[in-house]
Amino acid sequence: MSAQPTGGRPQTDGTDRAAAEDSATAPQPKGPQRRCIASGEVDDKARLLRFGVGPDGQIVPDPGEDLPGRGLWLRPRPDMIDKARRKRLFARAARAQVTVPDDLADQVAHLLRRRCLDRIGLARAAGDVVAGFEKVRTLLKRDAAGVLLQAADTAADSRDKVRRVAVAVRPDLPVIEGFDSAELGRMIGRERSMHLALRRGGHADRLLLDAWRYQAFAPAPFALDRADDAASSVDRACGSDGPSGAPRDVEAARGTNGP
Repeated sequence: MSAQPTGGRPQTDGTDRAAAEDSATAPQPKGPQRRCIASGEVDDKARLLRFGVGPDGQIVPDPGEDLPGRGLWLRPRPDMIDKARRKRLFARAARAQVTVPDDLADQVAHLLRRRCLDRIGLARAAGDVVAGFEKVRTLLKRDAAGVLLQAADTAADSRDKVRRVAVAVRPDLPVIEGFDSAELGRMIGRERSMHLALRRGGHADRLLLDAWRYQAFAPAPFALDRADDAASSVDRACGSDGPSGAPRDVEAARGTNGP
């Protein structure tokens, strides 16, 4: 069985994939290590994706590491799944006959996207979500945000004003863009939401982990970047006009973030 790429999945070269794995938004090694069965490389398991063998002998993705039995670990990339399937590496690592679904990479994409959205709902239930243009900007100015989310259908000027506040206060703040406003809205009980931020803490950390794993499988225009990287293309296009060479929105934010 083969795992064929879907039409919506971005096809990136090895350089792009390696850059994503080494980016500033990648999980930092801090726990147990595992070996990727496709590349042979050993890495922190937070930077890998676990698979298990179901009761029927079928390979299933297990990003929550909940399934019993031997874990099979891969770098979270479609090409790694395809290599493991073609070379029968799942069966070799499991030491058993297994079935690899044709759509395993699509299953991973669907599951990781669902986990990202569900995490937003859990964070909202815990009181860790702030929504709306002004409320998000206020949280950013306080340097209390762990991650900023902006809907793919957000107006460019509104999106950029929020990002520039983030750049002024915390340039390396992770920014996720790619879910639409209806998806984000459903997670917080609204019809639509253009701007969301999760407070620093466990919910933000878990969302970032799943979003980082998801990005290689996601259809365009999904992106996970630092705030300064996300805003840099806008600055180049629009120019800088603040007193220090920064946009005026950045200067205003700096003014509210004094001692």
